[in-house]
Amino acid sequence: KRLQQLSHQHGTTLFMTLMAAFKLLLYRYSGQKDICIGTPIANRTQQEVEGLIGFFVNTLALRSEINGDAAFTELLQQVSVTMMEAYEHQEVPFEKVVEVAIKKRDLSSNPLFQVMLVLQNIPEVQTHRLGEMELLEEYYDNLTAQFDITFSITETDDGLQGTVEYV
Repeated sequence: KRLQQLSHQHGTTLFMTLMAAFKLLLYRYSGQKDICIGTPIANRTQQEVEGLIGFFVNTLALRSEINGDAAFTELLQQVSVTMMEAYEHQEVPFEKVVEVAIKKRDLSSNPLFQVMLVLQNIPEVQTHRLGEMELLEEYYDNLTAQFDITFSITETDDGLQGTVEYV
């Protein structure tokens, strides 16, 4: 609730606040000022596709230059602006961004970022139905990490729950 309040006070979303905090954490642990974090985006900007079943997800690369002497609220505003600009261009395929930004590509790693932040903030639904069929959520252990670190947060009625996947 306090994170929601902080976000509201600064005109940002909870995700923007979590992104700024995660970037600051990575800066403090790594000492690197140039922090780029990837995040998936639903990419359902047109009303016509909202009801369709399918995988429309795109990936955004969100880059920030961290000033260790600046207040957290300054970083939060910087991250907010970066994210709003990225949302305006979310329909550009990730591969097109890579094609323009990276001249020589190493296929063994992601070309723009090695860290992913994911926020699941869809309302909790106890039962999913397709006609008479009931769908159940199935949890599994991912045995292969796609990035050096993936930090996944789920917003629930009880607060935030997180998992970390790392190499």
